[in-house]
Amino acid sequence: MAEKKDAGAEGGDAKAKGGKKKLFIIVGAVVALLLAGGGGYFAMAKKKAAEEAAAAAEDDGGDDAKADKGEKADKGEKAEKAEKGEKAKAAKKKKKAKGDKKKEGDKPVFVEAEPFTVNLADADQQRMAQLKLTLSLEDEKVSEDVKTMMPLIRNNILLLLSSKTASDLSSREGKEKLAGEILEASNKALDDSAAADSVKGVLFQQIIVQ
Repeated sequence: MAEKKDAGAEGGDAKAKGGKKKLFIIVGAVVALLLAGGGGYFAMAKKKAAEEAAAAAEDDGGDDAKADKGEKADKGEKAEKAEKGEKAKAAKKKKKAKGDKKKEGDKPVFVEAEPFTVNLADADQQRMAQLKLTLSLEDEKVSEDVKTMMPLIRNNILLLLSSKTASDLSSREGKEKLAGEILEASNKALDDSAAADSVKGVLFQQIIVQ
C-alpha cells in the first residue's frame, strides 16, 4: 500500500510541474506580445514624430520663402517708385531750366515788312489788295538773318497773295487762314539759313481789297 501511495504522490508532483511549465509558457508569450506591441507603438510614434517635424520644417521653409519673396517684391516696388520719383524730379528740373532759359533769353522781336500791293485772282473783274504785316520772330539773334532773307520771303508772300480772290480775304476765317499760309511761306524761305523756322507769327496791320 505504501508503494501505491508514493506513486500517486509522484504523479501529482509531475502534474503540478507540468501546470507550472504551461503557465510560464503562457506568461512568456503574453510578455512577448506586450513587448512586440510596445515596440511597434514606439516605432509608429517615432515615425509620426519624424513626419510632424518634417512637415513643420517644410512649413517654416515655405513661410521663409514667402517672406523672402514678399521682401523682394517690396524692394522691387520701392526701387520702381524711387526710379519714377527720380525721373519726375529730372523732368521737373529740366522744365524749370527751360523756363529759366526762356526768361533769361532774348525777348520776341518783330520785323515789319514793306507793304504789299498785288493783283488778286478774281476772274470776273480786276481786284487788288494792299497788305501791311509784321513777322514775329523767335528772338533777336535771328532778326538780322531774317532781314537778309527778306527778298525771298517777300517773293513767297507775293506769289501766295496773287493766288487769292477778294472773297478769300473778306472774312475773318479767310484772314486767319492767310496768316497761317504766310507763316509757312516765310519759314520755307528760311529753310537753308541760320534763321530756319524762326518766324513764329504773322500780324496784319492793314488789309485793303479794291
